[in-house]
Amino acid sequence: MKHLIVWVFLTASLLANSQEYEIKFKITGLTDSIAILGYHFGTNRYVKDTVKIKNSEATFSGEKPLSHGMHFIFFPNDKKFLDILIDKDQKFYINSDTTNNFRENLIFKGSEINTEFTKFDKLLSQKNKNYHSISKAFSDKNIRQEEKSELIKKIVQIEKERREVILSTLNSTKNETLKDIIGLLLEPEIPKFTVTENTSNSDSIIKMKEYIYYKKHFFDYVNFTDSAILRTPFFIPKFEKYIKKIVSQNPDSISSEAINLIEKSRGNIAIFSYLINYMLVYNEKEKQMGMDKVFVEIAKKYYKTGEAIWADSAYNKKVLDKLKKTEPNLIGNTAPEINNVFTISDEKISLNDLKNEYIIIDFWSPSCGHCKTSVPKLYEIHKKLLSQNVDVQIFSVLENTEIEKWKKFIAENNLTNWINVYDKNDSAFFHFYYDIYSTPVIYILDKNKKIIAKRIAVEQLEDFILNHKKKGVTK
Repeated sequence: MKHLIVWVFLTASLLANSQEYEIKFKITGLTDSIAILGYHFGTNRYVKDTVKIKNSEATFSGEKPLSHGMHFIFFPNDKKFLDILIDKDQKFYINSDTTNNFRENLIFKGSEINTEFTKFDKLLSQKNKNYHSISKAFSDKNIRQEEKSELIKKIVQIEKERREVILSTLNSTKNETLKDIIGLLLEPEIPKFTVTENTSNSDSIIKMKEYIYYKKHFFDYVNFTDSAILRTPFFIPKFEKYIKKIVSQNPDSISSEAINLIEKSRGNIAIFSYLINYMLVYNEKEKQMGMDKVFVEIAKKYYKTGEAIWADSAYNKKVLDKLKKTEPNLIGNTAPEINNVFTISDEKISLNDLKNEYIIIDFWSPSCGHCKTSVPKLYEIHKKLLSQNVDVQIFSVLENTEIEKWKKFIAENNLTNWINVYDKNDSAFFHFYYDIYSTPVIYILDKNKKIIAKRIAVEQLEDFILNHKKKGVTK
């Protein structure tokens, strides 16, 4: 019996200590409803736990520790929202009062990081409140110029004060998680640059120096090896701002800069994998012509080399298959040859036979609804370009095997003033080399058979080619 009592006591003790996180709260004035514990990740929020509130009290608990970073507690019935920080101290108590300034009365026991964070948040919130009130006044249409000038001075002062609040906390705290999260809020303070007297284009030179400094120091306070920064609403917007607004918007620059940042995160697999996969689908999100080169560079460096150890075999294969299809037809590449195709009169021809200044390749199908409208439009644009002395030829490729429908459509629409071809022996392989998975798809080549545009809308063709010719790029 004695052994049984000892066993029961030890078991109860172990169970009592099995809770890896335990967040108790008493917030006077809360409705007896529910509270939601969640966390930030990237730009999204996710629910972790839900509890019932009784007499303004409840406890979140779990057997696995919470990931470090910014979490939140949401009280739906009372429309209250509270951000909290999670580090090694995961058993703590929160007290406040909804009837008398909920945030101002917040008290944390057992969580030094949240005590510091609450103090910081109160100071910063006051600066933000002042900033918003001035911004609102600034947007008044009836504001006089002298008033606007004064408001600008106040905004500059508030920005300075906000920075001082952040720097003060960064310098005083010993908590690395708090430091890494708050560091995300800081942007570079650009020094005053000068140039020697009588320098031509001095304003442009100063602006360039400011840009170079700002870009170089944009991530000065960001620790790319602390996964806590992923669990905040700050890191990904900061990363996106850099990639989309600060870096030169061409695929080579974006790829290079993204890889530089990814390499900074090698010490943390969570950030490393997140940034790689973010950039892997960047071109799909941006829908900007030529950005598929970003996918190619990321896939080659991290997936083709086997570094994407988090990806299962099916996804890895999917990425590598797409890489094989995308890399041959990047803008700037020499267009893959299309041979073993035949004209409507059964004459064998190849793409390399064409010697025009511009070649438009149009992959289409007579059963494609969009093609039925776009192909006749393309025919009219072709005539207009020829009338403007543009040496352009259309290489119109039947995408499938509907040969009779194809011939009928060509005859009915009188599409004879260009080259119509089809893959008679199923040996041209253009689907693979031009990544044709739907129709219509248009490529534009210059006189050297270099791809200068791809997957462009037919309505954009005329302006694109005329502008390209005007710039004299093909000379």
